[in-house]
Amino acid sequence: MSVRSRALATGLALWVAALAVTAGGGLLTRTYLPGVDGTTRALLVVEALFALALLAAPFVGTWRQLGVNRPAEWRHRGLLVVPLVVAASPLALGVRSVGTDLLLVLVVGYVLTGITEELVWRGFALRLLAPLGERRAVVLGAALFGTAHLANVFFRDSTGLVLAQAWGAFCFGLAYGALRVRTGTIVPLMALHALTDLAASVGALPKIPVLVAEDVVLLTYGVVLLALRPRKDTPVTDPMLDHLDRALRSTDRIVASIGPDQWDLPSPCAGWTVRDEANHLVGGLRIFTAQLDGTAVSDDHDGHDWLGADPRASYGDAARVDAAAWRRPDALAGSFTLVLGEVPAAMALLVHLTEVLVHGLDLAVAVGREDLVDQDESAWLLGAMRELGTDPFRVPGIFGPEVDADPGAPAHRQLLAHLGREVAAVPVGARAR
Repeated sequence: MSVRSRALATGLALWVAALAVTAGGGLLTRTYLPGVDGTTRALLVVEALFALALLAAPFVGTWRQLGVNRPAEWRHRGLLVVPLVVAASPLALGVRSVGTDLLLVLVVGYVLTGITEELVWRGFALRLLAPLGERRAVVLGAALFGTAHLANVFFRDSTGLVLAQAWGAFCFGLAYGALRVRTGTIVPLMALHALTDLAASVGALPKIPVLVAEDVVLLTYGVVLLALRPRKDTPVTDPMLDHLDRALRSTDRIVASIGPDQWDLPSPCAGWTVRDEANHLVGGLRIFTAQLDGTAVSDDHDGHDWLGADPRASYGDAARVDAAAWRRPDALAGSFTLVLGEVPAAMALLVHLTEVLVHGLDLAVAVGREDLVDQDESAWLLGAMRELGTDPFRVPGIFGPEVDADPGAPAHRQLLAHLGREVAAVPVGARAR
């Protein structure tokens, strides 16, 4: 099964699970709590969903990966102004008279709903669907979010109202999914979601016209956010690209240090010489550049001589055009075909960065120039690999089983051991001749 197929399957599994819990909770509460109104029964089911979401979160990703992060990590906060205005608009003429007890129920219910639905649909769903690409993930996530609301037939008397609610949820999900991608967080979305629902219930403006207007605004806003692209003369800026630049520079120093008599030395990659690994590295740079250019590469990755007579110059030229290609405005908008299958550009960038840095580290160990490695980048990538979860990639041709490393070893040695390289027997800094 390809990466995209797995993403689609897990996204649909999440939808089925959410639908089953909501529908099952509706049936159970209708059967065993026949005298309780639909709003209260729905609140009980939301509480169950909230608890299940908290239990499931560690299996989907870290809190940061799900968008639960610190304000310092939020991006483009100005984009939150539109949903804030939309959320507060029903309060323009004040609030209607609501009893204290009902108000308390509404506040608790909508706060739980905002937290739960954002965590599940903008946290879980968009993370699971990410391999489909940004736009597809947001649109499909919105569709799943909308259709999941069809289970509300177990809490509402009007089928027409439920259908309208499902459409509204799609519009809402499209805007909030786009906001999740643009801002890098779901924390403010949780608060805005709760405010939107609460204000619609207690605001003095007529509820149905307000909800219709909100749907139109949010649908339009979501489409605009997804359609926006950087200006053509504006290079892409992304922290991951900064890491790639540093990895390319670090590996350049290492390749430049390789002596004429060291190209046939064995590499930490089993079965490869230093030249074999450097050739693979430069071939990877050329192939990624070609995909970014939209051109095909007919030469085999490891069967073609990418180094030629001057390996150092070959690496330098390949690294320069690769770095420039990744900075193009549309570089992170498409997808790439890798050994893993077709993956979105952001994932391909992490794979590429890993190859550049780790193959450089292999070469440094092989020729005894570990003094040239970038320890900060090695420590960063080790942390990123551990957070991402490396086990699914421990297959032949990618990473091997993790090997033991001295806890006091330099960061680059710990990274190599984590990715399955057997380097413990080579003294740190030993010069190979």
